[in-house]
Amino acid sequence: MVHSVSTTSATFATLRLPLGDLRFRASIPPQTDRSLVQTGSIGRICPAAYPVWEEDIALQWVSSVLLGTTFTGSTNISSYPSDSTPGDPRTIEDCLFLDVVVPKDVFEKQGKASVLVWIYGGGYVSGDKANENAKGLVERSLQNGQDGIVYVAINYRLGALAGSPVQVLGEKELPMLDFSTSALL
Repeated sequence: MVHSVSTTSATFATLRLPLGDLRFRASIPPQTDRSLVQTGSIGRICPAAYPVWEEDIALQWVSSVLLGTTFTGSTNISSYPSDSTPGDPRTIEDCLFLDVVVPKDVFEKQGKASVLVWIYGGGYVSGDKANENAKGLVERSLQNGQDGIVYVAINYRLGALAGSPVQVLGEKELPMLDFSTSALL
């Protein structure tokens, strides 16, 4: 289902990736065609959190290095306050979704087009597929009479859901599996 349409492109937002027993496994193509489709109106992001050392300790340490002063902060993580700020309401463990932005001409002609797969940075700690301005990139790709690009952005597992804790379920490096299977879609 198309989430939004502009004069230059159509956006398919929050397309679902694996469900149920497949969620912690390598992704596979869908076996059935479903008539019920997400509209994309509700964003979904993977649970994420910055570690204390990154927000507090590293900032103080880098400041002392840049200023040429001695680091006087504590390296004992328990000495820093635990901040329980409210989370982003879009956060949900079932977060493996992708967005696709297709130039209008490519969509209408159903022709071949270059595809840009955007994998946001964040070091497996933070970020989501909506971090960048997809429409801006697609519109820029249409300048000078070019056919444009199809833009695909994916969410991938972060934090505790990204690595070692889930390896007991049989799959390793789940974010890498998220990337490789998304490319098959």
